[in-house]
Amino acid sequence: MRHHRQTTLSLGMILVTLATATVAQKVEYSPRGSNTASRSDYSVSYGSRPKYPSNYDYYYNNSSYNFQLPPVIVVTPVPTPEKPRVIGYVKPYTDEQYSQLVIDAMTKSGSLTEEAPATPVPAAPTPTPTESERTAGLIGMGAKSVTVAATPAPTPVVTATVMATPTADRPQELYTAWVDTITSDGIIKTNVTDLRLRAVRLPNPDSDNPNERAWGEKVLAGMRRVLNGHRIYYTTGKPEKDDKGTLLAVAHWRDGTNINSLLINSGYAVIVPEQFQSEAGLQMMRKAQMEAKEAKRGFWEDVK
Repeated sequence: MRHHRQTTLSLGMILVTLATATVAQKVEYSPRGSNTASRSDYSVSYGSRPKYPSNYDYYYNNSSYNFQLPPVIVVTPVPTPEKPRVIGYVKPYTDEQYSQLVIDAMTKSGSLTEEAPATPVPAAPTPTPTESERTAGLIGMGAKSVTVAATPAPTPVVTATVMATPTADRPQELYTAWVDTITSDGIIKTNVTDLRLRAVRLPNPDSDNPNERAWGEKVLAGMRRVLNGHRIYYTTGKPEKDDKGTLLAVAHWRDGTNINSLLINSGYAVIVPEQFQSEAGLQMMRKAQMEAKEAKRGFWEDVK
């Protein structure tokens, strides 16, 4: 009997112990959301294990794959053919650009200077332009870069200054002179000689045609305004003179602007083809005249 009670007591203690352990592991939630469970029972820990590619376990932990790395596929890159560098069409120098290059090169070499002419005798003053001449200047003729001289014109000297010795590559000579005035028939009187612009026919201010007379007066006034008392640079060529014996020249300003081409391109003159022996020079003048006609510049605005 005594042994039976001890056995029953021992069994009861075991049951109580088991029941107590079961109660201790039960998760109880409070109305406010907290619980009595250990945090490790419901939380997830990611640990510090580094991230591996998705196929890492397959290649490195799969015995059927014999723990071998995946095969490496070598792809030979196909070279892209390089396009050859093509140098595009290079536009040749315009007459103005070439003139500027020549003058700049000669200036650097010391063969071209802007020295003032000798003045042994007082010079005759430059004719003062009238009000109509001041307002009728050559529009688009580059007058904005030329300042009208307020001092008398320099005294003429005997000979022209030769700026370059002709060679096989450049047979023309570059001269310089000071402009005194321009006559009504377009002759430029300088301190050296009389010049006529090559291949340029100006409208006649003495014409019986009222339209040509008006344009002739306007062009003559503008040319006097921007040329009188200023220095020009000019070249001669073949034919050397016109039918009246006047020297034919292609004139430039100090900045290299071609005055012959500028008059044509502004619509203030027409070309005289027979005065150009050079086909390249003639084509340049024809192009300038075509541009003036298409743009209706100068007197071309009156041509239907």
